[in-house]
Order: sequence, then C-alpha cells, then structure tokens
Amino acid sequence: MHKLSILLGLTGSEQSKYAAEVAWSIAKDNDGRVTAMHVVDTRMAWELLRNDRPGFVGSGVYVEAFEQLSSSLERIGQTVIEKFEAVAAGQEVPTKTILAQGSPVSRMSERAGEFDLVVIGHQARDPRCKEAEHCNFIRYAVAEGLAHDCPRPLLVVQDKVYRWSSMSILVSVDHINFSYIGACRKMADTLGLQAKLVILASGEREASPVAILNDLRSAHSELTDVDISVEFVSGIAMEKHSSPWRHEPIDLEWTPDPETLLVIPTRKTGGHRITVFDTTPDAFVRCLGLPTIMMWPEEHTEFDVKMPEERAAAAR
Repeated sequence: MHKLSILLGLTGSEQSKYAAEVAWSIAKDNDGRVTAMHVVDTRMAWELLRNDRPGFVGSGVYVEAFEQLSSSLERIGQTVIEKFEAVAAGQEVPTKTILAQGSPVSRMSERAGEFDLVVIGHQARDPRCKEAEHCNFIRYAVAEGLAHDCPRPLLVVQDKVYRWSSMSILVSVDHINFSYIGACRKMADTLGLQAKLVILASGEREASPVAILNDLRSAHSELTDVDISVEFVSGIAMEKHSSPWRHEPIDLEWTPDPETLLVIPTRKTGGHRITVFDTTPDAFVRCLGLPTIMMWPEEHTEFDVKMPEERAAAAR
C-alpha cells in the first residue's frame, strides 16, 4: 500500500496541458504525486537523417545535422519543463520532472512500472486526411505506441476534462478476466467513481442478455452491487450508428456517456496485443472521439492504493 503515483508524459501541446490538469486533480484527491517525463525524441531525429553507408556523400554531414537537431530538441524540452515547473509550483501536489533522450514510447514504458498510472495527452490525427497521405507523416502519436507497450493503466487525454460521473469497464462475453475487473473496480474506488460493467456480445452464439447477467451474478458474488449491462457489437465497420470513435471502425449499438471514464482492456495473443474489439490498441486510440479513455493491460491486476481517509485511519 502506498500513495498514488502518476507518470505524466510531458510535451508542449495543448493536450499535454489537459493531461497535466487531470494528473494533478487525481493526485490531489488521493494524496498522490506526479512525475512528469519529457523525452527528447533522438530516435526519430536519427531516423529522419540517417545515412548509414556513403553514397554521394559520407555520413559526416548527417551526423552533424543530427547533433544540431538533437540540441535544438533538448532546448525545447528544457523550455517545456521550465514552463511546466512554474505552473506545478502553484499546485498542491508533489511534482517532479525528468528530461530523457531516446524513444518516448520505450523510455516511458521502461519507467511506467514504477507508477500506478500513466497519463498522456493525445493530439488526434486529422480525420479529413486520406489514408494514402499517412505515409507522409513524420510525427507519430506517442499515445498510440504506449497503448501497445505500457505495462500500467494508460489514461489518454485529448480534450478538456471536467468531471467523470462513472467508470465503464468493458469486457467481451467470450473473454471475461475477473482479476482485471477487480483491479478496475479498485481504480474506480480510488477515483471516487461508480463502477459499471459493460459486456460486449455479438448476439450470434451467446446466451440471452438476461441469462448472461443471471449467470454472472450467481457465480460471482463480488458483482452483486455492480451495474452490469450487455451491449451488442459486430464487424469492424460501422455504417448506421453514431460513434465515439472517428472513422466509425466498429458497429456498436451503444454510445458511452461522455462523462464516463471508459476502460478498454488489452491483452497479448499470438505475439500481438489486441483490444476487446479485436482491434490493435493503436488503431483504437487513433480513432478515439471521446475526451479521455483508459487502456488497461489485463496482465496488470495488482492495483491497490489506499484512499486518503484509509491512510489517515491507518496512521492513527
């Protein structure tokens, strides 16, 4: 048992500012702490300039350009941290900063194991861009990579967040991990949210929703007081329903309340990681239309943080 610890992915973007506000708010309510990490993306800089074998020219000019670009990126990172620290000084939350170099996804994933929660801002791609134009993008979304690799719950923030009213925990009727559900419920308690269990079904091979709910409640007493619903999903292309996901990639007969914190489980299968919708986590984040979403690796089931009042009682 320990105080809630949050790793914040820090950039200079508006979405990163929103993410910082969420991280501070959660930490403040739970007597927690925030560590903000800015990673100078030297890996991407080198991929942009690399020239491994001499052709018309040798690698010298590219190495020089890489060093200059890396130096400029580090100065930007230092400026971001200075501005962040100035704002952090006005928060009632213990906050520290880290400036690192390398791949943002790799470096943050390596550090994530030391924390209870990872929070990252996400700047959505322009949905008007044609798919063929994506090959021209130099910049990639760190949130998409973290959705694959982060070993801790990942809270993706892409808009101003005011207040959640509940937490909707998604599972598939074909794959229900009760350890994951239990960990999510503890997170909901920590955040002061009502936990709701949403079971996704295709309606083709499963029993009726009433039978599913009755079987679950009779077999698992810990779900007695949990609001459970069964929602139907089919295919990977939505044609008729409005959706919280851009590009409408999923046919879902249910639209989450924007005020709910939606939790999507991910799991490894066949050497890959997939979501409850059988889509890759990065594709799900890329199409996200909600202000926030939490991606939860099912392997992480030991979430157990004391609430502030519990810590005070234990101290007495």
